Amino acid sequence: MINQNNKLRFDGTKAMREARSITTECDRKSDYGIVDAELALKVTSFDRVFKGVVAGGDIKRTVEIALEKRKGEAIGVEFGGMGINLFKGFSDGFFKQTIGVSLSDYRTDDGKLKNSNGQRNYKDGRQHNIIIGNLFDTEIYKKIDRVIDNKKVDFIIERMYAGLDNVPSNFLVLITILQKWYKMLNEGGLLLVETPDFAVSVVREWVKILQSEEFLDVAFDEFRRALRIHKLEKAPAKLPVLKMDEVKNILNNNGEI
Repeated sequence: MINQNNKLRFDGTKAMREARSITTECDRKSDYGIVDAELALKVTSFDRVFKGVVAGGDIKRTVEIALEKRKGEAIGVEFGGMGINLFKGFSDGFFKQTIGVSLSDYRTDDGKLKNSNGQRNYKDGRQHNIIIGNLFDTEIYKKIDRVIDNKKVDFIIERMYAGLDNVPSNFLVLITILQKWYKMLNEGGLLLVETPDFAVSVVREWVKILQSEEFLDVAFDEFRRALRIHKLEKAPAKLPVLKMDEVKNILNNNGEI
C-alpha cells in the first residue's frame, strides 16, 4: 500500500524536486551491498533481473542483435550505477562510448580516474565516463549531453535494487524519468528498467497501452518488475501515458490507496 506520508502528487516539477531531495538524503544513510555489478553470470548481475524480458535471458545477445547496425558507434548509459563492470560484459568494440551515472562514487581512491569527466579509454576504443550526481536532477542530463556531444543514445539500463526503495511513491516521477530516457534514445534504441515496487499495478496496465503501439516492442516481467521498451523505427516521439485519474482508479481497485 502507498505510504500515507508519500501520497500521489500531481505537480511534476515539485515531484522531481522532492525525488532529488529524498534520494540524496537516503543515499547518505544507506550502505548498498551491490555496487558496479557485472552484466551476467553472477548472483548480483543484471541478467538476473532482466532475464524475463530479453531473448533467452541474455542481455548481451539481445542488445547486440537489436543494435547491430550501430556496432562500433553505439552509445550506452547506465543510470544508478558506475557502469564499469556492466559494459565490460559486451563484445569488444561494440560500444563506442558508455556512461555510468551514479549518486555516489563507489570507486576506491586507487581506482578513481584523475580527470574531471571521470573518463577512461579502453583498448577496444571504447570511452567510458562516470558522472556523479542525482538522476532526478536536470543538470545531470546537461552533463550527459556535453559528454556525448548532444548525440542520441542507443541503450539505457537502470537496475538499482535497494536504491529503488528510496524513490518516492509518486507516478509523476516515474513517468517523467521514463519519458526523459525514452526521448534520449535513437530510433532502434533499447531501454531496460527495473521499476519500483509501488508501481507494479500501474505499469501492468500502462504496458497494455504501450503494446498497442505499432512501432514499440514492449515487455514487462511483473515478478521481477523488469520493463523492456524497444523504440523501433517510426516509433512515437513520446510514450503514451495513463492519465492521473486512471492511475488513481487502478490504485483504488487494487486497494493501494
